[in-house]
Amino acid sequence: MKKTLRIPLVALLVSGACGLTSCTPPNVPDPQKQAQEQVAADKVVTGVLGNATPAPSPEAKDPAGTVLQLPAAFAAAKDVDNAGDVFAVRSGNKLAIGSIDKLRTNSFTTLDIMSSCGDITVTGDTFVLPCPVPIEGGAGGGAIYLIDAKNPNLEDSRRASMKFTSAAMTSTGEVIGGSSEEPDVYVFRGKDSGDSKKISTGRKADQMVASAVSGTRDGVVFIDRAETAIQGVDYQNNRPGAALRMGVGVGSIAAGEEGLFLASDALGDQFGVYTDDDILMLHQTMRTDKSPWAIAWDKKHNLAWVSSTADNTITAYSLKSGVPEKRGSFSSIADVHSMSIDADGNIYALSSSGAGLQVIPAKDVAAAVDKPAQP
Repeated sequence: MKKTLRIPLVALLVSGACGLTSCTPPNVPDPQKQAQEQVAADKVVTGVLGNATPAPSPEAKDPAGTVLQLPAAFAAAKDVDNAGDVFAVRSGNKLAIGSIDKLRTNSFTTLDIMSSCGDITVTGDTFVLPCPVPIEGGAGGGAIYLIDAKNPNLEDSRRASMKFTSAAMTSTGEVIGGSSEEPDVYVFRGKDSGDSKKISTGRKADQMVASAVSGTRDGVVFIDRAETAIQGVDYQNNRPGAALRMGVGVGSIAAGEEGLFLASDALGDQFGVYTDDDILMLHQTMRTDKSPWAIAWDKKHNLAWVSSTADNTITAYSLKSGVPEKRGSFSSIADVHSMSIDADGNIYALSSSGAGLQVIPAKDVAAAVDKPAQP
């Protein structure tokens, strides 16, 4: 019997307001701002959608928790994720893997990668790293590396004639990869690259994540930022899943439990709540601070956490009802483009502009979110 998502989700659409400061010269119409205003007014959109980028942050003021200053090679890190108490931090052509203590003391393992590699995802004890060309050189397409968190190396990979920049692995071992440079996705089913299948989706995959679902296939979704779309992948049947538009300008996505997915709308100042347990569905949208980008699921407290790069905030939202509930907020470091939350509820927010790795301890999180709901 298929197990359904235990969090009660009620369909609710909340229009987003204009969020980014425009670079359009004065007195010249801004088509993206026009689209935002049309969405907010529930009008037909004639402005430009998609291609969102995070707003630059102001100077940070008194960020919560502690901030780890990373070594020079990782000063402008782009991505953080964790497999239990082991973390992976990606920056340019380097990948750091180790515990927080090892990151703090610069005693982590370093793997040489490529700056063109895409975002890391994690399943169990395995980090998944997509790269448009093999790190070790060679022609014939891209590679997806499966990196054991306890014994990190680049020996296990899946390869195909695609410039991989996004990938995820299911709980049953399938590896799905896509590209921000070309449409469609590949699914690998075996222990090597031989058992693979190309699935025609017609969309590029800028970021991809997976969420296990009891009693049925895992949910696998990706986003196409140019089309501001979120797309499912029915990898068991070698076909694309449903596709939905995500607001005005989708920024990033994160996986929760039992087919739950979160997606930030960086231009519409909101985030969406989706499930993909056989079919992709939108359940809620919620207003946020300006320019939401990084987003993560807090399993400990059953909350969605969203970073606002325009306001330097990290804010929690409850999904327990159809009415958006803000549960707590912290001041963040500048330019939080990636965020991870461990099983104990500790928050790890990574700056892409050299401000370091912010660690907000679980006890502070609990104190903030246990307060009454905020307006």
